[in-house]
Amino acid sequence: MTKRVFVIGDKVRLTRKFLRNTGQHTGKEPFSRWTITGFTDNGWAIVDEPHYDPSMFSADELAADPTLAFRRIAVGNLELVKGSH
Repeated sequence: MTKRVFVIGDKVRLTRKFLRNTGQHTGKEPFSRWTITGFTDNGWAIVDEPHYDPSMFSADELAADPTLAFRRIAVGNLELVKGSH
């Protein structure tokens, strides 16, 4: 299997396999699209969707790392949106 390589600015979505395996193949997630804004050191993409619960971080944590306020998705569960390159 080829390892996916993404760069900041890529438009991405969740893979069909991930959506099927997690029971999210219906609802809004199959239609969600994001732009990658950064990466963590441990294989997660930071995307432009606000975190579902930013209150789980203290003001000090958010001040130290503002990216905590945004959703993170494992790179292996993402694919490029067709036509975005």
